[in-house]
Amino acid sequence: MRIIVHIWPVSCNETVLENYAFIVYVYYTHPGYQTSICGKNRAYYIRIFTVTVLGVIINDRLSASDHITYLITSCARLLYVLHVLRVHGLPQQSLNDVYRATVQGKLLYAASRWFGFCIARDKVRLNSFLCRCWKLGYSDRNITFEDVC
Repeated sequence: MRIIVHIWPVSCNETVLENYAFIVYVYYTHPGYQTSICGKNRAYYIRIFTVTVLGVIINDRLSASDHITYLITSCARLLYVLHVLRVHGLPQQSLNDVYRATVQGKLLYAASRWFGFCIARDKVRLNSFLCRCWKLGYSDRNITFEDVC
């Protein structure tokens, strides 16, 4: 699990490390672990901004905006791969199969869990991405993300 954190000192008279972000890799933690780091006679509290759990990015505002940005970016790269396959002569039915296996699979992974944390702007971004996929001919029909979930 990858956690991006900012570190603040415990006592008030120490300098705050607000310009530094640290990446902490946690491989196993007990459910009751405390979020503190000790070093050189100092203890620091950790504020966690984003956590990736089972491929879903959760931020400190409990919003899915970071996850939506990641999904649209990675799926846009997959659309470029589909474009390259189309240029090299892959039939349309095979392109639709590859689209369903890669892009739709990535978009729908755990969607029932994170879709409730989407704000209206995120829903518009997802629906416009699906509309772009339909205009490019990879989707069979123009659907919204609410219909798919």
